[in-house]
Amino acid sequence: MKTTKEIVKFGSQLFLASAIYMVNTYTDMLLVGYFLTNKDVGVYAIAIAFSKSFLVIPDAISTVTYPVISEYNGKGQHKAIETLINKSIKYSLVILSVLGILIIFFSEDIILLLLKPEFLPAITPLTILILGMIFFGAVSSIGTAFSGIGRPDLNFKLNIPVLFVNLGIDIVLIPIFGITGAAIGTAISLSLLTILTIYLLDKILKVKIDIWWHTKALTIIALIIITFFMFKDWMNSYLLVGILFAGYLILVGKFLFTNEDKSDFRKTVKQIFKRDSY
Repeated sequence: MKTTKEIVKFGSQLFLASAIYMVNTYTDMLLVGYFLTNKDVGVYAIAIAFSKSFLVIPDAISTVTYPVISEYNGKGQHKAIETLINKSIKYSLVILSVLGILIIFFSEDIILLLLKPEFLPAITPLTILILGMIFFGAVSSIGTAFSGIGRPDLNFKLNIPVLFVNLGIDIVLIPIFGITGAAIGTAISLSLLTILTIYLLDKILKVKIDIWWHTKALTIIALIIITFFMFKDWMNSYLLVGILFAGYLILVGKFLFTNEDKSDFRKTVKQIFKRDSY
């Protein structure tokens, strides 16, 4: 009977956390439909679809980190948990930033190739959403860490305030800025969820995240994207993309990755693709 109660309690907490997260995910879309037109809903749906497309990467990583964190926690190896979490977030951020930057750089070409010019207004909200997704996606690679230590209730508690923040921002910004306002609200809410997760990782698991490293990484990403939009109308876009992308990879290798990181990163990528091939 005790085991059954524990299973029901654990499962219900997971369900509630997933339900709140799903409501939070679709809040912006529902409010765009309420405040704006059907055309706006269609354009924003494209931005959402593209921005979420590469979250399969942290999802794949989380399938690896979840049982490992659970095993380390059971053995009391908290230092190993800290190392695993920091490396998972770091490598996810680099992978997602590479994919995100490429999607932003080629967003116009992708939309014109797959859709129609009527969907080009999706570029601005797409850029904003991707920036939020990069930040959020990196931490979501270890989003099951709390469940791994037997505390699924923390995911539920984290998502409740984020839901209300997202709702409030969307109600204010969507009537003023349209789908761009919805993207801003979603990006802010995802960033808030990420910050709260990092805070609880420190408070509950005593895991210290290297904030300075992530600050450097996010600054480099922002500068690369800002430079692209500043110069894209002044020079050949493909040449500009090539220069900026090569520059980004050089900066990552020089300022963000040690030799050990590079070796571990290659192993992690191989493990992800090996698992996805099953």
